[in-house]
Amino acid sequence: MSVRDRRWVISGSDTAPAGDWSGFGRIEVEVLRARGIGSAEEAEAFLRPTEGRLHSAWSLSGMDSAVRRIQKAIESLEPIAVYGDYDADGLSAAALLHSVLARLGADVEVYIPNRFDEGYGLHAASLERLATAGRRLVITVDCGVRAVAEAEAARSLGLSLIVTDHHAPGPVLPGADVVVNPRQAGDAYPDKNLAGVGVAFKLAEALCERAGGKVPASLLALVAVGTIADMVLLVGENRVLASQGMRALNESPSTGLAALINVARVSGGRLQARDVAFGLAPRLNAAGRMGTPEDALRLLLTEDPAEAARLAGELESANRRRQVQTGEATNAARTLLGPEITDLSLLFASEESFSEGIIGLVAAKLTEEFYRPAVVVAKGGEFSKGSARSVAGFDITRALDTCAELLERHGGHAAAAGFAVRTDRLDDLRQRLLALAAPAMQGLEGSPVLRLDARLSFREIDGRLWKFVQRLEPCGSGNPEPLFATEATTVVSQRAVGGAGDHLKLRLEQDGRMLNGIAFRRGLLAGHLPRRVDVAYRLQRNDYWGTPELELGVEALRPSEGI
Repeated sequence: MSVRDRRWVISGSDTAPAGDWSGFGRIEVEVLRARGIGSAEEAEAFLRPTEGRLHSAWSLSGMDSAVRRIQKAIESLEPIAVYGDYDADGLSAAALLHSVLARLGADVEVYIPNRFDEGYGLHAASLERLATAGRRLVITVDCGVRAVAEAEAARSLGLSLIVTDHHAPGPVLPGADVVVNPRQAGDAYPDKNLAGVGVAFKLAEALCERAGGKVPASLLALVAVGTIADMVLLVGENRVLASQGMRALNESPSTGLAALINVARVSGGRLQARDVAFGLAPRLNAAGRMGTPEDALRLLLTEDPAEAARLAGELESANRRRQVQTGEATNAARTLLGPEITDLSLLFASEESFSEGIIGLVAAKLTEEFYRPAVVVAKGGEFSKGSARSVAGFDITRALDTCAELLERHGGHAAAAGFAVRTDRLDDLRQRLLALAAPAMQGLEGSPVLRLDARLSFREIDGRLWKFVQRLEPCGSGNPEPLFATEATTVVSQRAVGGAGDHLKLRLEQDGRMLNGIAFRRGLLAGHLPRRVDVAYRLQRNDYWGTPELELGVEALRPSEGI
């Protein structure tokens, strides 16, 4: 029922659980085992993430040197610049570190580069502006670990530079005063999966500890927003940080985040990770995608309710424009790729009309739809900028490393990356990436797998199961929302809903029980479903009419033939 149908696979449902699982039901055990949890003891620890212990910030390489240098700057009133990034992770990290440094008495300001004028990361011209403005210490968050030339520029300008980042380093580290990154060679930090805001939090934690205090609990909300938005693995320390941050976000959001929650129309006080990922983060990101990121940063820092409401409204408008442009550009990319799109090992679309602000979103949509690595390029005169997304089994940043001589700059993760390239090298880059992807994709299945946690009947959906699902939060990469499958349901009603009829509203019956379901962006299926379908779904609560009821968040449908 989609361009690339997914194969339904139940995770480990055919083997009996080993060990003592006293206190857990069948469905609960299957869900936990699908997450690599092997015993009731492990499960109890996993299901209490707010009680989890954090690793010592001091075990990060360079942390002591970074704290000493910053303390010296604070004591001597040396002007500091926090140099961030324009996405939700970088903005959250910058706001967090600024808030902590200001509380400690620092003369500090935040600098966020403009996506269109400067692009991602450190830039020599930006550093020169900061030096001219009197800044003497620059601390990066969520960027800088590959900025070798820029670190040299900082030194020549008389700037001290502390790099904090979480991205994969290149073959040579920048010659900064200090580099704090758990992924750098020889670093002993136990958890390598922190987001940019996670690394910034560790620096803030160490600074506060050295000053005899703690990071205010309210600021953990920023850690949750950045960590969830950046789609890092929500396991280990990230799960603890995100959980503690979600509690802060629900109990005592900052003035700016409260205003953002309001315009996003998500349930304040009962927010889940999904609300951050699909509600708050896109609006924060929209500022930098559609113009300048300053509005998003000011929103995260303001304590004025009127200013917060105005800024949140600006982000809402920017997000609506972003949605329209993304849809138009995605359609244009499909047209450029042509009818052979499903036969390509890698999708590569470049066009002058593509905006730099949304090419990453277009690449993500193409990858999701066609289960192929996708590269989308905003084609310029002399230089072009590209964004890439990939699938499991093809490390896109490593592929770009292989093409480094063709690129001006690049960086990212296994699943997502960005780059700048001379326009006259675009065709060479496309050919090289296609050649790299072809053998990798031959070894992968031709369609993505839809991994389901358990098979159950509608009769098994009750309050206990819902409470268990809630305890799995925060959900995301590495700990996805549990997906369930129910076979042979009868379609009682099906209709398109939403302003443009984009969504599919269902009423399904199975084993004598009726449940409502909503399938987003499936409105075209209304009236075309067979009488009996298998349904894959996550559980969600609908409070729309004031009476909470469980319903199905439909992920996939197919004619009933068994799993």
